[in-house]
Amino acid sequence: GTTDVRRMAALMVVCLGLAACSAPDQTGTPAQRVRAWSRGVGLPGTASQLSGDAAQFVVGRARLDQAVLQSACTSLLNDASMGAASLPTPDPMLTADLNRSYDAWYRGGQLCLDTGPGGTAVSRSGPSEVRKLDQAAAQIAKGSAGLAAAQARVRSIVR
Repeated sequence: GTTDVRRMAALMVVCLGLAACSAPDQTGTPAQRVRAWSRGVGLPGTASQLSGDAAQFVVGRARLDQAVLQSACTSLLNDASMGAASLPTPDPMLTADLNRSYDAWYRGGQLCLDTGPGGTAVSRSGPSEVRKLDQAAAQIAKGSAGLAAAQARVRSIVR
């Protein structure tokens, strides 16, 4: 509920604060720095986790199953927070792409968790809940698009 969202917001602030204290590696070429950063923070794993969270959201939304949605969206909040904690990157454009992506996933997770109490089915006749799920889906799609842009940026740098 609201307490969980507040805890996650506090965790995100702490993670962002820790990330601000850790400057990216400044040695080597831009390609070497980005490659080292990506491997060091586990960007491929984070991307895979967030994609899995988004897929689980799609299943929960199709079934209007609040328990599945709560699990997926809690994972989205956690994984987006951990991704944000890995910023900044050695490349400002990559940092901006990832920041937008993580922010969108986090907002999507929050909207999703606002759809109702855990463990109950979302009412098909509840326009407010369905509207929030639609908004969450749009944010999650925005997060996915941002990740695709970030991954393309990484590929263009490390070639």
